Amino acid sequence: MTLALTPSRSTHVRLDARGTALTGVAAMLAPLPATTIAYLTDPRTINGASVWAKPMHFELSIAIHLGTLALLVPFLSQAWQRSRLIGWSMQVAVLSAILEITYISLQAARGHASHFNTETGLEIAMYALMGVGATLIVSGSAIFGYGLWRSPVVPRSEQLKRGAALGLMLGSAATLLVAGYLSQQHGHWVGGPQTDAYGLPFLGWATRGGDLRVPHFFATHAMQALPSIGWLADRLGLGRSGWLMVAASGAYFSGVLALFGEALLGMPFISV
Repeated sequence: MTLALTPSRSTHVRLDARGTALTGVAAMLAPLPATTIAYLTDPRTINGASVWAKPMHFELSIAIHLGTLALLVPFLSQAWQRSRLIGWSMQVAVLSAILEITYISLQAARGHASHFNTETGLEIAMYALMGVGATLIVSGSAIFGYGLWRSPVVPRSEQLKRGAALGLMLGSAATLLVAGYLSQQHGHWVGGPQTDAYGLPFLGWATRGGDLRVPHFFATHAMQALPSIGWLADRLGLGRSGWLMVAASGAYFSGVLALFGEALLGMPFISV
């Protein structure tokens, strides 16, 4: 770890973690207006949902994720901010995100699914590569969370730092577990109609059977939920309790586990 935390001696080699994250946010938001227009006007569907639903969801989700990391960079120690480990992991995560969105969007434009697509050898290979890319993005988040955990507390932000560190590390682990299981299935549905035609507005989650995207969503967005809880705790003057965010994390991920079990039992998150 000592080598990873050694700042680069060359300003040309130094990697700005916050700038990289913000570049990723811009790359996700830039195509969003066009994707949204296509979502509203293109009548084509895949499994009962707009062909543009997945690109739009991924652009928004990854932009929020990278924006969260950009906001949290100041809570890292200077050594961690300048470290090659953080710099390179952020670069890899942003590059992986751009490549993933590019492929998902190209498949949408062609009217083909990007996920669970076994129609051709190329699409099987690309689906596997998307899994590698997603793992790299999530692994970068776990590294970032560890850096936060090891960094000193910024005044009046004790619970925020704890929540962010736990959210990033545990959220990454939970995401890999749920997404890993999901990727081995033939689709995200469990029981009920194998279509998104009856899904919740915008989110598309199944309302007539289980949907593994639900626990996946809550596992991934622990990376925003737990820092937000920590921020609120600091504002309420609850910064002295060392166990507060540990308890909040336990409660949150117990909920994720319950949602995972609910989906496996074929029960919808919201029945309509």
